[in-house]
Amino acid sequence: IYPTKLFKNEELLHEFMKLHMWAFTECKSIIYVDVPTIATKNFDELHELFKSTEISNFAALVDKTSQLVDTAVMVLKPNLD
Repeated sequence: IYPTKLFKNEELLHEFMKLHMWAFTECKSIIYVDVPTIATKNFDELHELFKSTEISNFAALVDKTSQLVDTAVMVLKPNLD
């Protein structure tokens, strides 16, 4: 579902699509990398984060200045619960 008619603001649409990744339950984990991010080495090992059941279903960086979650790079385990 790509709700282009629901969102007039392009940025809100982009954020909605990030939330929509939680619905991809056929995947064991998802590594999301935003467009301006440059990978300098392979990051497949991020899929290993969720092998342990003690770790939550989401991982991302926290911006030191604003204390907000930076979703430019995130790893998540899809789950609709």
